[in-house]
Amino acid sequence: MFEMELKKISEYIWEIPKHGKMNVPVVIYASEKLLELIKKDKTLEQAKNVAMLPGIIEKSIVCPDAHQGYGFSIGGVAAMDLDSGVISPGGVGYDINCLTEDTKILTEFGTYKEIKDFENEYVEIDSGDKKLKQIQRMLPSLNTSSKKIEYKEILAFMKKENEVVFEIETETGFKIKATEDHPFLTKSGMKELKYLKKEDIAVFPFKGIKEKEEINERKAIISKIFGYLLGDGTFYFSNKKGYVVAYGSKEDLEKMKEDLEKIEFKSRLYYRERDHKVNNYYGTNEFRAGCYELHIRGIADLLKDLDMPIGNKTYQKYSIPKWIKQSSKYIKRLFLAGFFGAELSSPNTHTKTGFYSPILGQNKSRKIKENMKKFMLEISELLSEFEVKVNKISEINYPNVSTIRLIISAEETNLLKLWRNIGFEYNEKRQNLANIASLYILKKKDVTKKRNMVADKVKEYKQKGFSLKELQDVFVSNIVNKRFIERHYYEKAGQRLPLDFISFKDFREKCLNDLEKYGCLFDKIKKIKKIGKEEVYDFTIKDNHNFIANNLIVSNCGVRLLSTNLTKQEIMSKKKDLIHQISREVPKGVGRGGAIKTNRDDMKNVLENGAGWAVSKGFGTKKDLEKCEDFGKIKGAKSKDVSERAISRGLPQLGSLGAGNHFLEIQEIEHVYDKETAKKFGLEKGNVTVMIHCGSRGLGHQVASDYIKLMEEKYGFKDLPDRELINSPINSELGKKYFSAMSAAANFGFCNRHLIMDFVRKVFEQVFPKSKLEMVYDVAHNVAKIEEHKVDGKNKKILVMRKGATRSFGPGRKELPPIYRDIGQPVLLPGSMGTSSYVLVGTKKAEELSWGSTAHGAGRVMSRHEALRQQTGEDVKKKLEKKGIDIEVGSLKGLAEEAPESYKDVDEVVKVSDKLGIGKLVVRLKPLAVMKG
Repeated sequence: MFEMELKKISEYIWEIPKHGKMNVPVVIYASEKLLELIKKDKTLEQAKNVAMLPGIIEKSIVCPDAHQGYGFSIGGVAAMDLDSGVISPGGVGYDINCLTEDTKILTEFGTYKEIKDFENEYVEIDSGDKKLKQIQRMLPSLNTSSKKIEYKEILAFMKKENEVVFEIETETGFKIKATEDHPFLTKSGMKELKYLKKEDIAVFPFKGIKEKEEINERKAIISKIFGYLLGDGTFYFSNKKGYVVAYGSKEDLEKMKEDLEKIEFKSRLYYRERDHKVNNYYGTNEFRAGCYELHIRGIADLLKDLDMPIGNKTYQKYSIPKWIKQSSKYIKRLFLAGFFGAELSSPNTHTKTGFYSPILGQNKSRKIKENMKKFMLEISELLSEFEVKVNKISEINYPNVSTIRLIISAEETNLLKLWRNIGFEYNEKRQNLANIASLYILKKKDVTKKRNMVADKVKEYKQKGFSLKELQDVFVSNIVNKRFIERHYYEKAGQRLPLDFISFKDFREKCLNDLEKYGCLFDKIKKIKKIGKEEVYDFTIKDNHNFIANNLIVSNCGVRLLSTNLTKQEIMSKKKDLIHQISREVPKGVGRGGAIKTNRDDMKNVLENGAGWAVSKGFGTKKDLEKCEDFGKIKGAKSKDVSERAISRGLPQLGSLGAGNHFLEIQEIEHVYDKETAKKFGLEKGNVTVMIHCGSRGLGHQVASDYIKLMEEKYGFKDLPDRELINSPINSELGKKYFSAMSAAANFGFCNRHLIMDFVRKVFEQVFPKSKLEMVYDVAHNVAKIEEHKVDGKNKKILVMRKGATRSFGPGRKELPPIYRDIGQPVLLPGSMGTSSYVLVGTKKAEELSWGSTAHGAGRVMSRHEALRQQTGEDVKKKLEKKGIDIEVGSLKGLAEEAPESYKDVDEVVKVSDKLGIGKLVVRLKPLAVMKG
């Protein structure tokens, strides 16, 4: 699609001229070979979108290793005017994880709709002097701290095209399709899909009903409160003043109080000891008990207009009001769920696995009991709209009062419709039990289905001449025994659950423990399979960052090089032990914690002082800091601009390598291109180096996520060529806060690599007591910085965003450490696993062509899922070992994703940098041993 736009400037420079809404041209630094790879994804389209951003200076740059990213391409560079330009999380380093368009999202009022349909819900809202577009919906979200379901607003809505998706299916039949990096809640926290195995995953069995029209929030809240008050409330007038009181648990009434505030009614919660009098067949039972009461002000006249019975309901005639009968289905559900929250019996069993019929009981004066029977008929009619069947109505007559009971069918499919589609409002205990009971029934149905399949096969194979013993040898499992197969072989046997199937009582206790510990229920993953490419979407949710999709709960890097005084020959005999010991000292892999314990005060110090904090704690030396970009600390970082959630994610991960393309590699200096520069860098042919590639872990990702939400909330998407380019003016309050938080995340990365370096040094000293490991350099790969460059022939301060690109300053720059100031900055360019890495030196030419930037690595050419399809982690491990490369790996799946074939030819990338002069070759490094997450 770009053939007509591309203009060849020279052998390694290409241009898409400025046109349309582009403010500047796109400049691509690539060979023809690399350009063909770059054109295979959306890299050039993204570069054109970046060229449309306000305040961009001169050009939108594509480096030789570029490939598609989030908003900006990875390998993209853009410079911004400080007065008119913007800063974007997508320009520093970020990606999103997504769900397919047909994913059903549960909403606040018990409806669900497909995620793609939320794109049509943007409404214009006033925000000071601006008009913004925002989705104003609340979604159920699990607060993992309080272990409670809360309702949080949508802060961001994102969309991507042609992403490869996988399908998760649980044992009870819950299914969802998502990209491999979408997180799901497990017992060990949020895990990306690609790291999930056959483990427990959080589920929320309540399904709700399909949303077919716009939700009226006020009417929705009133309908469920009306239903609850009809069951467990008091409404009366005294001296023409109306009084309304709801009774229940403290937590449930607090939820009602929140709902009332949304529709501008005030209420107050009290705890009182009350005298109770219950009439039954044997007389009157009197007792005293405490309860919580919610006194609601200002709503009495409204309830009267809505036909709420006034006074003691035992002696009042009433029916379901017409406004409910004539309302939409979601209003009827809310009314029923509110009424059931007060009056319907809780799920329970009368045998090990068999459920009681749910019972709706009401007391009525015997004189007007026919009115209550009519009311129960109206309830039955409403239930029929949800395909819930009623068995019968019964009555028990006492001297003055009759108890009328509506008995709902206990057939299990019927129970699922009742508990999963209608459920309970303002009664968390009953809703939890309904979710547990639903999950239990689904498990029963799964086992029964499997046993039926075996029974059918036994009959089929008997007809084909197979003996009983032969069939027993093949089909006996944990769900069918020999006797089961024998019965179905000789008899026309019925179906029942295995005798050892867990009782509902034991299952309930197990689930209640999970709710207490985790706040949710779990189902085991049955299988995960690749589906193909689809359009995908995602939300960002306020505070808790999770939501319920298809009944499942779904929530900066750099490189450092060390030189050694050891030769390849000296370490070969102990190479395997060396990398193994480093692997034990340095945590690796997704979700892994760090190697040191820190508190929040430590973390805030890290965010503001970077690697300097590590040195103050005895890790590394001040001399090391002199060889770090920005001396291991970007100034202006303020920990207060980093959210508590981001800090919480970073706390346990400081001093850890992580997963993905992050690695620690022991290398040999195989070839020297520039002896003088190599000597100044402390690099000598034949000697060993250690390269550490990692970043700011979950903290950096959370910082980007937080500020994307804030930017979308404040500025919306208007006039953006791509929503993923959400941004803020550099000089705005939000822009300054993001720059501060981004700098703090980079400081975390500097500190993280510094700690890992110290651990590596100590391992080397244990194995080789005379070893000396010296810092060569530490450089960031994803960062935005204010730098001085020539613009229109004059020196000017600008903001340079490098997304998957590395700084490549030439001699004389004041930012460089004194030791390198006369030769230029070391540029560290890692290759793919098992291939060479390189050290280059920055140049004045880079400052002229690319704002002092060059490639940061080989650059992906194959997606992770495609890499997984082509070979296994074991295959990759064997290939590396065949080359003499020892490997320590946290995940064979992660190893397969990072196979050398997944990346561009690093030699070609380096050649382009060298030929263009944006990074001159110094040495080539050959891998000897590698540690991967």
